[in-house]
Amino acid sequence: MLSDALSGCRELAAYARLIDGDARAWITALRIFGHCPSLTLAVSSPRRMMGSLSSLAVDSGQICHIVARQAFRLSGIKSDRTGLLMVRSGRIRIDAGGCLQARAGDLVVLGPALKMVMTAPATADAMIVQWPADQALVPAAGLYRTAWAEPLLAGYLSRSRFFRDHCDAIEVTEHFLQRLQRALQDPARAPVPAPPAPEDERVRRAVRFLHSHPRWRFDLPTLASVAAASERNLYYLMKAQTGMTPYRFYQRCRLIRLRQSLLRCHCDNPSIAWHAMDEGFSHLGRFASLYREHFGELPSDTLVWRARLRNQCEVLTAGSVQRLTAA
Repeated sequence: MLSDALSGCRELAAYARLIDGDARAWITALRIFGHCPSLTLAVSSPRRMMGSLSSLAVDSGQICHIVARQAFRLSGIKSDRTGLLMVRSGRIRIDAGGCLQARAGDLVVLGPALKMVMTAPATADAMIVQWPADQALVPAAGLYRTAWAEPLLAGYLSRSRFFRDHCDAIEVTEHFLQRLQRALQDPARAPVPAPPAPEDERVRRAVRFLHSHPRWRFDLPTLASVAAASERNLYYLMKAQTGMTPYRFYQRCRLIRLRQSLLRCHCDNPSIAWHAMDEGFSHLGRFASLYREHFGELPSDTLVWRARLRNQCEVLTAGSVQRLTAA
C-alpha cells in the first residue's frame, strides 16, 4: 500500500500536538485536547517516553489519535461530551460502573461526565471521537463489536497521510464523522468497505523516496528516474493516487517535517525563521501563508499552544502522574 511507503510518517501528522512526549506531557495534552482536566495518570516508568497525540476539531466533532508506548492507567471524570473510543491495537480495560475489555477493532461509547478508570497493560493505539456537548449519540454507553468500524477508521487514517491541505482535511474528517454517526445510529446503514484501489509501484517508489530523503531538493527528472516512470506519467499517477502533484506532495512533506521540528524543539523560544530556512523556505511571508493553508494556523499559533502545553506541564501537581504498580 502507499501507506506502507510512509510507514515512518504518523497518521494525522499534520495535526500532531505531542510527539514522543514523557508522561507529564502526555497527560497534559490529553487533558487539554480531550477536554478532561481532572485526569490523572499512572505509568510503569514515569521517566520513559510515554507516547504521542494528534488532534483535529471540525464542526461535527473532534478526533484525537493517541499512542501509548507503555502500560498506563487513566483515572478521573470524562469530559461533558459524548465520546467514542476506537481501539486500533493493544487491549484497553474501562471501569465505569461496569468493566469493559476492548481490543483492536472494538468501539466503546462513553457517556458525558463519566467517572472512569482506563487501563492498558502494554502499548496501545486508539482514536477518541468526541461530539459537541449538546449532541448525543443514539447508542447506549457500552462496547460494540462491528465488521465495519476498523475498515472505516483505517481508510480515514490512511487518507489522512495524503490530506492536500487544511480545507481537504476538514472536508474528509467531516465526511468520516458523519458516516460514523449514521452507522452508529442505524447499523443497517453502516458502510460496506470498498476494495482498495490498485496502487502503482512507481508511485510507491516516489513516495518512499520523498519521505526518506529530507535533505533532497525537488527535481522532477530525478524523481521520475527513481520511480522508473516518465515525468508526465509520474505527474498524473501521483495526482490520481495521492491527490497531489509530485511537487505539492514534496512541499507538504517539508511543511510537516518543519511542524514536527517545532514541536520537538526543546528551547524556550524556537526561531520560526531558522526552522523554515532549514527546510528550504527562504521567503518567510510565503512560508507563513503555506503553513496556514496546510495546517489551519500560523506557525506562531503552533508555538502558542506548544508553550501552553509546556507551561501546564510544569505546574502539573505531583499526584497527577504516579508509578503504576499493577496494570
